[in-house]
Amino acid sequence: MVAPPTRHRGPAGRRHQQAGAQPSQVRPTRADEELDEEFAPPPYNDEDDIYFGDFWGHLSQGYLRCALFQFGGLPTGVREPKEHEFFNILRRYKISLSFLQELGLNWYALSDSQQWLRRVRHELDSNETRTRCCHNTKSLISEDRQWGGTGILAHGLVAHFAVGSGGDKTGLGRWTWSRFSGKNGMHLRCVSFYRPTPNKVGPASVWSQHRAYFQLRDDDRDPCLAFYEDLRGEVLTWLAAGDQIIIGGDLNSHVLKPTVSLFFSQLGLHNLIFQRHSPIGAPTTSSRNEQSKILDSFWGTANISVARCGYCHPKAFPLGGHSVVWMDLTYSCALGHYPPTPHTFQARRLRMDRPKTVKSYQDRHRLNVLDCSLLSRQFNLERSLLPGIPLTEAQSLEAECIDDLRTKSMLKAEKKCRHLFTGGVGFSLKVAEPLAVLIFWELVISRRKGVDVSSRRIKRQKKAAKVTKAVALMDLKELEAEFRAARKAYRVAKKGHRESRIAFIDTFPAKDRDRIKRNETAREMGRMAKLITGKLESKRVTSVLYQGRTYDTKQGIDQVLLPINEAKV
Repeated sequence: MVAPPTRHRGPAGRRHQQAGAQPSQVRPTRADEELDEEFAPPPYNDEDDIYFGDFWGHLSQGYLRCALFQFGGLPTGVREPKEHEFFNILRRYKISLSFLQELGLNWYALSDSQQWLRRVRHELDSNETRTRCCHNTKSLISEDRQWGGTGILAHGLVAHFAVGSGGDKTGLGRWTWSRFSGKNGMHLRCVSFYRPTPNKVGPASVWSQHRAYFQLRDDDRDPCLAFYEDLRGEVLTWLAAGDQIIIGGDLNSHVLKPTVSLFFSQLGLHNLIFQRHSPIGAPTTSSRNEQSKILDSFWGTANISVARCGYCHPKAFPLGGHSVVWMDLTYSCALGHYPPTPHTFQARRLRMDRPKTVKSYQDRHRLNVLDCSLLSRQFNLERSLLPGIPLTEAQSLEAECIDDLRTKSMLKAEKKCRHLFTGGVGFSLKVAEPLAVLIFWELVISRRKGVDVSSRRIKRQKKAAKVTKAVALMDLKELEAEFRAARKAYRVAKKGHRESRIAFIDTFPAKDRDRIKRNETAREMGRMAKLITGKLESKRVTSVLYQGRTYDTKQGIDQVLLPINEAKV
């Protein structure tokens, strides 16, 4: 059954509904105000009072939310306002799958800090985020700005079930897909596409880029028609693999045209937005379109059905001038079940491939066993047992106590067997250069002794250490002599690491220099507070050294600790 489109759901509609109502005498609480701010609809102008489809507010449990984002070109710089707005929308509306179009960047020409993966990890938790972007890798233009490009971003519970990703096989970046594993062999494949518009002005347009690619390969197809033909072949391959498909993006053509509807219906795909809401009177999804054409939408296979869907006004968010098209569907529909949240396990400190670590673990565990007299207690317990007679209550308690102490001893030994001391030496070029030399000679000696160290890592470290000596012609004694000399140089540089750090920070611009100094001051106070608090719990502290002054009385120690605790660093 087709639901009618919902209109006048914005602020203007609420004003008409509340015109005759009396003002409430109940004053809202702070919790009510926070809920209103969290689930408030996007801002509208007075003339933008049409909100097509359902209201996208709170996401119910067991539901998966998908959304289309047409950026119209991301900025090359990181953490720009458009980028911040996108991630704020993701967090505010709890979007699980983001279909990205026209990112407009040549990722090969950007630095490592400007890559999309780095931007995502700066804003979202990397443990529950999976992303993939594709652009035109066949273009002869090597500038930062490159129109076109697509991407997929999975965030939250669904990201844990990602099993693969890919893109357009031609390398033009016309679509990007991600595959998610469900129950009983079920797989969901989400595809984000961007179809070029027939814009023949300039070689930088997406149509001109694709046209140049086809002409170099003696292919006279129009890029718009080639998009449909190549996408048809990909979709048929995915359907043959038994995947459920959700495909969405910017078609740059009216999605209700007969030719477009025929193309998707021949593939067994139906429009997920207009399956629930009637397309009659549906507004445009582009602020630059004056013909009321709907350019963006979702399509899916027959067993994909949405619970809620719609799209906002094109000017609701300052992204790319297109509507954010969204839909909610259940996890049972997408993956066959509502999966539980996976547990992320921490890596173990005990590494069996490192003899030094194993020996440290065994020595510490042996000392703990001797301190608790576990061996003698185990021997006495076994001697008191009689064959064929069950354990008494006292014997059972003794056995459980021995097992519990043994487990605690193993955990304690594992925790101490490989401790990383970080942050004790401040970074500066004066300290980093001798450290790089020390690491290089250590790697070379380890490889010479038979430890598995890749040659590429040694080459990278040699380049970082700026070592020019011929290592292959040196014997082990010469290598160890170089290692001792490098260790001595590093110890000398490490003694004045604080002064070197201050001199290194002074080389930054004034704005960055002040920010770094404030952060390091707060971090140092927090580290000292943690150290002092730990010692006070064991009642072993008798004096405190703070800013070059020694405090050996209780009143003096309290004067040092109280400001730190109040600052909550």
